[in-house]
Amino acid sequence: MIRSPLFLLLISLALNLFAAKDQDMGPVSPTFQTRRESWSTPDTHPEIQLGNGVDLIYATLFQNLSFLDAVGLGGFKQEIYAQSLFLRRLYLVFGLGGVEYKAMDGSSGYWPFPLASMLTQGQRVLVVLTGISYEEFLNFLTNGNLDLFYKRKYSSHGVKICEKTDTLEEVKIKNPLRSFESTEIVLGLDFPFGGVGTVLPNGGCVGPRGWEIKKGKLKKNKQIGHLHLYARSFPSSNRTAILIGIESCAPGSQNQLGCDHNLLSGIRNQTINRSVSGGSKWAQLNVSVARPAEYAGKKVHLSLRKFRDIKKRIEEILALEEKSQEGIFRKILPEDSFFATGFLWTYSEERKK
Repeated sequence: MIRSPLFLLLISLALNLFAAKDQDMGPVSPTFQTRRESWSTPDTHPEIQLGNGVDLIYATLFQNLSFLDAVGLGGFKQEIYAQSLFLRRLYLVFGLGGVEYKAMDGSSGYWPFPLASMLTQGQRVLVVLTGISYEEFLNFLTNGNLDLFYKRKYSSHGVKICEKTDTLEEVKIKNPLRSFESTEIVLGLDFPFGGVGTVLPNGGCVGPRGWEIKKGKLKKNKQIGHLHLYARSFPSSNRTAILIGIESCAPGSQNQLGCDHNLLSGIRNQTINRSVSGGSKWAQLNVSVARPAEYAGKKVHLSLRKFRDIKKRIEEILALEEKSQEGIFRKILPEDSFFATGFLWTYSEERKK
């Protein structure tokens, strides 16, 4: 078991903050209610934007699947539940794996914003795997259901090795239409961001795959919620890099917030691009703490040993009753990564007693 000084510090701090078993986690802020007000605009106060993102991520992880039966779309329930489990696993990887934060001003440390905001305000999370292939990583995240993804034709960002430091670094791809190398793969996942049945700003409701339900009918002309995944293996060093981000809509589509996604999205004036929750992306979000760097501002490192350890802990959490899982995510989504990591490790250790 991992016993690094940082790990022990987190455990010690967290044990003084809480004792976590299967008890009711109690009320926390924010309210975790998805309402029409949960969607932001670029003019919404930055702290409220981040809070709205927490609400919407929570509603994406724990969806009201009975709504689908009520509107005659029960055939999508299994797919949406599988997507929700994938995202739960991903956020637990962020929490248990620990997040390395690099700010625009050059400072670094733990992720100082809500854990939910790792994916709600744009940019990408760089996951560096040592001794782990992207297939093994994705097989775990999807529980072997890789059909959740489809192959994308292009990616605006990739990863390369920095020769001076031998580190894996995120880079902007100059020609997004270039042919991918055999060591690269780009995948996409269209999912109902905000949860099916959540009211959209235009009055419709979020439907399966992020489509819209309006007047009782499923309309596929607009879409909200697209997860982009770029993976590249580096066999010479036995490492794999994965970039993960959530975009406001799938490539070639427009969402219900008036934004579109095309080849120009990554190079046009970013002030006209909105995040998936409707507000500003990090570059325009006027927060009190230094904003994350444009590239590799959010990084997670996983060795094979650490990955095997946290896999067991994640499966233990996901084997809990839904109510207990909800309580755990209510605790970690609004908090920074230092708190989330300490809470999850303590919770996992306490359950062994």
